[in-house]
Amino acid sequence: MSLFRRLRSRKSSRRKQRIRQTRRHEFVNQMGRTLHHEPLEERRLLAVASAEFLTSSSTVAEELGAALIVVELTTDAALTANFTMDVAATPGTASGSDFTLDTITVTFPSGSTTGALQNVQITQTNDLLVEGNENLTLTLSNPTSSGDTVTLGSQTGNAVTIDDNDTASLAIVATDTATEPGGSQNTPVTLTLGGTGTGPAELAVPVTADVVDATGGSAVSGTDYTPIGTQTLTFVAGSTNGAVE
Repeated sequence: MSLFRRLRSRKSSRRKQRIRQTRRHEFVNQMGRTLHHEPLEERRLLAVASAEFLTSSSTVAEELGAALIVVELTTDAALTANFTMDVAATPGTASGSDFTLDTITVTFPSGSTTGALQNVQITQTNDLLVEGNENLTLTLSNPTSSGDTVTLGSQTGNAVTIDDNDTASLAIVATDTATEPGGSQNTPVTLTLGGTGTGPAELAVPVTADVVDATGGSAVSGTDYTPIGTQTLTFVAGSTNGAVE
């Protein structure tokens, strides 16, 4: 190879090397500028979550005063924001005087994970009314989150039964004596009310009972007295303790 060609080859090699170095330098600088102006951020995955009542029905005692109905969270990741929902109560046989809905919003706070529980509280009115067991329905609605995808599960309702703790009993006075020959004889039946609570003790609903001949005594039905058959006795709503029919 001639001297001229060797010199030209060396110049070309140095030129290519300078280009590679320059490009590498520009690439490093560009990467440096990008990282400096747009730093990588730690990213948190948004959750997909739902909530529903833990059970479809509940029975609560009137005398306990307050009851907690459980709502459960299901989520694929920790919540990134509060997950809220509304609660409503629909009266059934229980009216607004029988209970108070204390919780109108359920909130699962940010950071909650699957299986977390929150409570809906209702307060029963512990009165002295004999009214029988009563019912109402709780309903969840309007799931809301500022970040996560949230819905309600299939169990959005809970049928609540309030177990009445007040009682009514009837008793026949067994000392009555009928004189022969005789006409008719009335035998009184007495109402007795029991329970714990506040307010007037009375029947909120009618109480009925059938009276039949128990037989078994020395007097023979149809011979010594007219058969009584079945007689229905009714104590109307509003009857108080000690009422007689």
